[in-house]
Amino acid sequence: MYLRMKSLQRFTEIYSLLERCKSRGVFDDILERGNSSLRIASVGGGPGYELLATKLFFQEHAPGVELDLISTDVCAAWKPYVELLGFRFEQYDLMDRERPLMDAIGHRTGEVDFCLVSCVMIYVTNNQTLESFFRLIHDDKVKAILLSERGEKMKAANMFEELGGAVTPLIDQSYGKDERQVVFSSKEFKETRLTKDNESSFEPTFPNVPYEEQKHKGRNRR
Repeated sequence: MYLRMKSLQRFTEIYSLLERCKSRGVFDDILERGNSSLRIASVGGGPGYELLATKLFFQEHAPGVELDLISTDVCAAWKPYVELLGFRFEQYDLMDRERPLMDAIGHRTGEVDFCLVSCVMIYVTNNQTLESFFRLIHDDKVKAILLSERGEKMKAANMFEELGGAVTPLIDQSYGKDERQVVFSSKEFKETRLTKDNESSFEPTFPNVPYEEQKHKGRNRR
């Protein structure tokens, strides 16, 4: 039931997240380089819907990029589904202090470009998780962590900023604070890469993801 019901939701949310990232300049260096490689790890990626969206997104916008896509999750039962989609699966527990992400996936500092986090923070918003994200960016040299969540106000965003990281909302803020899709990065990455305006006219491929149209209608009625 989960595989049937969540597939479209998680796929469309991440595809829209990646489109918003592109519109803000997150992938400018990759698109400018042309033929290159890109490694992305999905944290709490379950059966791999996020990675399928990622694969199709880059096939359209950067077809020359060689992708290495890894799904990590505490639940090992997702492995056969991830592998059927053509991706690598590694079991990883975000709450395990002794085994960081890089150890779990077998890569070293600078070898992972981005991390995807989809609907994970509702379960693990705590100091340990945010410190782990901070180390991924500042020690392991992950360029950015791309997050998609369900609540408009995400406590994790404030916590990450308090640690010294940078948070960039991707959704139009003119209707109020909305942190359902954000980028966690270093301050330097934000200042040099996230330089494009957050255009209120942005329209994703999948309308109303995540719930933009309804939110605007509701605020207009008030």
